[in-house]
Amino acid sequence: MRSVKLASGFTQQRLTALDEPVLNHFSAEDIAIVTEIMNLLSDHSAEEVSELSHTIPAWELAEDKEEIPFFAAFISSIRPTSASQLMVQEHQKAA
Repeated sequence: MRSVKLASGFTQQRLTALDEPVLNHFSAEDIAIVTEIMNLLSDHSAEEVSELSHTIPAWELAEDKEEIPFFAAFISSIRPTSASQLMVQEHQKAA
C-alpha cells in the first residue's frame, strides 16, 4: 500500500503490485485502453468512481449486491438515432 495525495486534498491508500506485470498476454491497444482509464480516474475518490459507474445501464440489470452479468458490459448508454433504427428495420425486412 502507498499513500497518494489527490487533487481534492484527500489522501488515498492504493494497492501496489509486488511483481512486475506480464504484459505479453495483452495487445498494445489493450494496454493503452487500461492506461487511459487509469489516468482518467486517478484523481477521483473511490466514492466518485462508484457513483460514476452506477450511471452505466448495466446496473439496472442487477439488484443491490447482485452480480452484474458479463454481457452487460456491451450495453451502450447511447440511445440509437432514428436513422440507425430505420437502418436496422430495413435490414431485418431484407433478411
